[in-house]
Amino acid sequence: MTFPNRISYRLRPREKSQQAAARDATFAALRRETQDCDALLQLTHKLMAMIAQPAKLLAALVVDCVERTSKQTFWLRAVAFQHAELRGLCDAWCRLVQAPERFALRPTDVMLLKAALYYWRLWQYVCVLCVEAVTSVEETATQQQQQQQLRQEPKQWTSLLQKREAPSISPTFEDRCSDALSQGMILSGAKRSRITKRSNEFLVAWFLAHKDNPYPSPDERTEIAEKTGLAEQQVRNWFANMRKRHWKPNRTNAKKPRCLLDYVLRQTEA
Repeated sequence: MTFPNRISYRLRPREKSQQAAARDATFAALRRETQDCDALLQLTHKLMAMIAQPAKLLAALVVDCVERTSKQTFWLRAVAFQHAELRGLCDAWCRLVQAPERFALRPTDVMLLKAALYYWRLWQYVCVLCVEAVTSVEETATQQQQQQQLRQEPKQWTSLLQKREAPSISPTFEDRCSDALSQGMILSGAKRSRITKRSNEFLVAWFLAHKDNPYPSPDERTEIAEKTGLAEQQVRNWFANMRKRHWKPNRTNAKKPRCLLDYVLRQTEA
C-alpha cells in the first residue's frame, strides 16, 4: 500500500493558483496589446480629422491676439491645441514607438502603426504651415501700422508748426505773402508739380493754335492750369519762355491801325 505524498498534495493548489495567475497575466498583456492597437486606430482617425480641419488650429492660434505675438507663442499654442485634441491617445503610440519588439504585432498592427506615423508627419506639416501663415499676417499688420504712424507724424509736425507763432516776422510781410499766395504769384510746395508729357503737349498745341498772339488771358490761364494740373505761375512762365525762344512778333502788325484803310489792308494780308 502506497501512502499519498502529503507535500505534493499540498503543492497542487499552489500550482493551480500560479498557473491561473500566469494565465490571467498573459490575458491582461494580450488585452493591453489589443487596446494599444485599438488606440492606434483611434489615433489615426483623430489625426485624419485634425488634418481635414485646419481652421480649428488657426482659431486656436489667433485667439486673444490683441497685441503683437511672437512666433514662439504661436508654437506654444499649437502644442497646447495638439495635447488637448490627442488627450489619452498618445500613450499607446509612445509605448509602441519606444519598444515595438515587446509587442507581438500582427500585419494589421504594423499597417496601423505606419499609417499613424504618416498622418502624424502630415499633421506636423499642417502645424508648420498654419504657424507660418499667422506669423506672416502678424508681421504684415505690424508693418502697416508702422507705415501709418510714419505717415501721421509729418501731419502732426505741420499742425504744430502752424500753431506756433512767429514774432520775428512783421505783420506787413505776412500780409504781402498772403496776398501773393492768393494771387498765385508764389507757388506752395503742395501746388507745384512737374510738367508731364501730356501737359506739355496741351501747352504746345495751345501755343501753335494762338501763334499770332500767344498771350493767354487770366481766364485762359486759369482754364489751362485746371486742364494741365499746373499752377498759374507755371503756365505764365512756360508761355514766357516759349515766346522768348520760338516766337517773333510781326513788327508791321504790332502797331495799332492808324485808319480804316490800314485796318482793311491788314485784314486782306491776313
